[in-house]
This record gives sequence, structure tokens and C-alpha cells, in this order.
Amino acid sequence: MSTEPASTPLTVGSLLEQVARAPAFATRLADLATASDARPATFDHVASAGQAMVAALMVRALKSSDARHLWLACANVKVQERMHAELAVWGIDALFLPELEIGGFEDALPDPESMAERLTALQQIHSKDAAKGTVVVTCAECFDEAAPQPGALDEQSLQVDVGHKLDLTAMSDRLIDSSFEKVVQVFQRGQFAVRGGILDVFPWQSPRPLRIELFDDEIE
Repeated sequence: MSTEPASTPLTVGSLLEQVARAPAFATRLADLATASDARPATFDHVASAGQAMVAALMVRALKSSDARHLWLACANVKVQERMHAELAVWGIDALFLPELEIGGFEDALPDPESMAERLTALQQIHSKDAAKGTVVVTCAECFDEAAPQPGALDEQSLQVDVGHKLDLTAMSDRLIDSSFEKVVQVFQRGQFAVRGGILDVFPWQSPRPLRIELFDDEIE
């Protein structure tokens, strides 16, 4: 009676390792270490269905480099969304940096949902605690769009705690200066409302509005 050794289960990581050892990929992945503007490493003739897998191989090959961020610039938003979703399938955690969506008329404001996602991603990119080799998926147009200087978002952040004193008038002025809209009732990002000793504010990066209740000028 003979028994065959149990086969090692195939995981996403082990599959990528096997592909990376294939001569056609190994040579080009090795070129990434010495790639430059004058001599880029090129992966051509990659079908759209295989682009995320090749990107995952490149990310794994560059993880040991000194790069703080690894940027994946896609041709358009549709490709960007697909790339971000499929990278997760290949075990790659990545930030999604959306483009700055502004309507096609004068004095138009950015879409609040896209702006919230964009600010959250930028804050994570600029964070001193960001892991080395953080992967950022964006589209080519994003590199021509304005963005806050590193550290600017943290400098404009305000932390409040129970027991702290808060001047509602000064806080309202600060929110207006930061492009928040004062309304009767908050229902979307970028708005705030004041009713007696209650401040409701919907930060750009927050998934839901926040409420601050005061007793006189002290946060309860």
C-alpha cells in the first residue's frame, strides 16, 4: 500500500511566486531595480485581464526598495477602478486616489463624495505613519490636479475632547473659512449647523456627521 504526499495548497502568494520565477517575467521584474526614465522596464502586450496580476508582481518586486510610495497610473477612471478591485484579489492592499471631479460650469464645487475619498487618501499618503511601499492607484489626469502640500491636512485638523472649551462663533468662522457651508440642517459633507449649544458638522473625510453638545462653552 502506497500513499502519495499531500500536495501543498496553492495560494495567491505562491501562484505569484511561481509566475515571477518564469523566465519571461523574472528578467523584466529584475529590470525594475535599475529602471530609469532613460531605460524604463516595460511589460508590453499585457491583456486587460492580466494587468492587475502583472501590477501585483511589480509591487511585490518593489516592496524591498526604498520607495515610500508605489504609484500605479491608469489610463482612465474605469481602468483605475478595475485595477484597484483586482489588486485586492491578488492580495495587494492599495489606496484609491480619485480624480478631482468638478462640474463643467463656472464656480462649480467638487463632488462631496469624491472629495471625501480624495482627502482621506491624500491624508494617508502624507501621513508619517504610512508604511513604506504604500501602493496608490490613480489615473494619469490626477498628476495635473492641485493637491494640498504634505502636512497641510494635519495642520488644518482640529481635535476636540469632552471637557474642552469651544467658542461656537470662532468655530463657525473657522468652518466657513475652510469652505464649509452653514445650513439649517446638515445632510451632506462640507456642511455645518448651529442650534443653541449644539454644533453639527459633516467633515469632508467622515462617513457620517458629528455632533458636539455644549454646556455653556464646555464640550459635554
